[in-house]
Amino acid sequence: AASRRLCLGHTYIKMSPAVAHSYTRYRGWVVMGSDLLNGTMSIGRAQELCDAIPDCMSITTALGTGMVTSRKYPMLLKASATWFEDPAHLTLVKQRTPCHGVTYRRMNGGTRLAYEPASSATGPYCCEGACPAEAAYHAREEACDLPAASPLGVPRCLNLRGVSL
Repeated sequence: AASRRLCLGHTYIKMSPAVAHSYTRYRGWVVMGSDLLNGTMSIGRAQELCDAIPDCMSITTALGTGMVTSRKYPMLLKASATWFEDPAHLTLVKQRTPCHGVTYRRMNGGTRLAYEPASSATGPYCCEGACPAEAAYHAREEACDLPAASPLGVPRCLNLRGVSL
């Protein structure tokens, strides 16, 4: 089946044939920014949309008392899976198939700062091994778990120099 596009005002989001993923639930939220789609919907509908959008890595919502799966809540679909602990929010992180034959890591070891959550690290991502070419990155991203949505791919670790920000 061919991919299709979802029109949101003046923005189009590429949607692929949906493959149902499992989601890991965390009491926390993904920070503002990296928003792909926001709307009022059920948890199930948010998962369906996130499954169909290759760049979607997580879903965040305010945690209501006694949340019911079939009810509608404000949902934020995100292109990031870096979440911060917060008992007032719920984040669902999409679990994707690992990419075999390729390793992604943060430049210079990717140490994280003391104030950053355990789910984050610093420095740009880089690739080692059978890295997809820039033109093939998006197709590979749809098939397995690359570290982040990137329209131009991820540079090879050997090509990076200096100290990460």
